[in-house]
Amino acid sequence: MQFNLRSTIALFVCGLLLVFAAPSGTLARAATKPVATTEVLTVGVLSGAVPDSYADTDPHNEGSIASDSSIKLSTLSTNFTETLPIIFGTIAVGLIVTAAIVAILLPKILNAMGLHPDYDAGQKYNLRGKKALVVTTSHGVLSKPGETTGKPTGVFGSEMTVPYYEFLDAGMQVDLASIKGGEVPIDPNSFRYFIISDQDKRFLKDSAFQGKIKNSPSIDDIDFTDYDLIFFVGGWGPSYDFAQSKRLAERVSAAYYAGTPIMGSVCHGALAFVSAKDAAGKPLVAGRKMTGVTQGQLDFFGIKFTPKHPEAELKKAGADYRANHHLVADIFATVTVVDHEQRFVTGQNQNSGHETAQKMMELLSQRSAK
Repeated sequence: MQFNLRSTIALFVCGLLLVFAAPSGTLARAATKPVATTEVLTVGVLSGAVPDSYADTDPHNEGSIASDSSIKLSTLSTNFTETLPIIFGTIAVGLIVTAAIVAILLPKILNAMGLHPDYDAGQKYNLRGKKALVVTTSHGVLSKPGETTGKPTGVFGSEMTVPYYEFLDAGMQVDLASIKGGEVPIDPNSFRYFIISDQDKRFLKDSAFQGKIKNSPSIDDIDFTDYDLIFFVGGWGPSYDFAQSKRLAERVSAAYYAGTPIMGSVCHGALAFVSAKDAAGKPLVAGRKMTGVTQGQLDFFGIKFTPKHPEAELKKAGADYRANHHLVADIFATVTVVDHEQRFVTGQNQNSGHETAQKMMELLSQRSAK
């Protein structure tokens, strides 16, 4: 069953109507009930079934009117008090139903708004005999400056799994390396039910991929020039060790001057490029169209203490920074850009993995066809 933003909103509204419409109907019934009671009292008076004081009362007398009003108000108050538990019970049930609808549809709602979009322009590539390298952080703690403790973090799942499977499904040999080697830290929030991607689910059943995660080689032991594609994974972790790694900067520069590897990234992965230098000692990214996660998206999450922010660092290094913005939040935006030499392909955030990997393979396929 397919959902779009309009249909999910419609279902949400139905839940709200259940919350508010049902109680209002109960109130209406409570308001009309005293009228029926008054009619019974009137019949009783005419038949002599009520005290003579009521029967003898002049209907045009002010005291009679006041007495009759008092009876009506008293009856209304009694019925309203009896109805209150029904009203609150109906509201509670409505809220529970609405919450359940939202919880069930939340992944579809977020996807309809732009999270983890399908890349309809994706192609099937046959790149057998080609090699791809996926590079990750080794930092697994979301720590504040001067501290060594904090919430667990690392790579963001889909920013690693999406490009990995794009390359693997094209027949490429896909290797994985990290800054220090060893087990690659993965942010546990990556796999929460409302944001987990199909590729994340595939990873959780893939023992071969998990084996690479458990025992990754260090970039010190990897020759970047051996690869056709090199992809730098994002997440909070790279903020702590990508731009700060002198060895990574040297590897990126060497890969660039080798003239072969096409390099790409998403989100914080772009920090892998900001410290790399050209032959003149200037930032390698200067003047190149590039993107990475926006400062607006970081502000949305309220995390400002991480040491390096892609938008600021890319601009500082002289890159021609590009990004798209979303009316609600940049977490739902995406863009992928290619530099003028077609050597760097960068994606804005976690939504950009498919397109970025696809464009890297497109460039490689075109190069191979020449």
